[in-house]
Amino acid sequence: SGKIGCTIFDTCDMEGVNFVDTDFTSSWGICYFDGSGAYKSDFSHANLKGCSLKYVEAEATWFDAANLEGCDMLYFEAPQASFKHANLKGANLEGANLFGCNFEGADLSGANLEGAHLANCNLKGAICRGVNFKGANLQEANFEGADLTDSTFEDADLRSAELHGSRINGVNFKGAIE
Repeated sequence: SGKIGCTIFDTCDMEGVNFVDTDFTSSWGICYFDGSGAYKSDFSHANLKGCSLKYVEAEATWFDAANLEGCDMLYFEAPQASFKHANLKGANLEGANLFGCNFEGADLSGANLEGAHLANCNLKGAICRGVNFKGANLQEANFEGADLTDSTFEDADLRSAELHGSRINGVNFKGAIE
């Protein structure tokens, strides 16, 4: 744990590294992890606000209670990762592979998940206000008790998804597969 500040970790191999409680923010720039590997690493409680995590491979990695607000996570590869109670407000996860991830209690408000693979994900109790799920694969995803207000599921695959008890005020389901 500690403060790292602006650093470039592009294409680094960080398999199994523990970054619990680390602060990657600074007043003079953002951290770049683009194209890095972080298999089974732990970023729980880390502050990654605004960092660039494009094309990162983070299978089975922990981001529990991490601050990922505004992160650019384009084509992020993190199947089976955990984001329990994480802050992903405004994050760009377009085209991300998040198969089987745990987002229980996470805040994804305003996030872009267009074309993302979220099959078998747990989004129970998640805050998903204004999220773009356009064209996303959400087969068997669990949105039980989630706040989906003003989100779009246009052309998304929602087969066998659980929406019981979720808030769907203003949600766009145009062209969604149910």
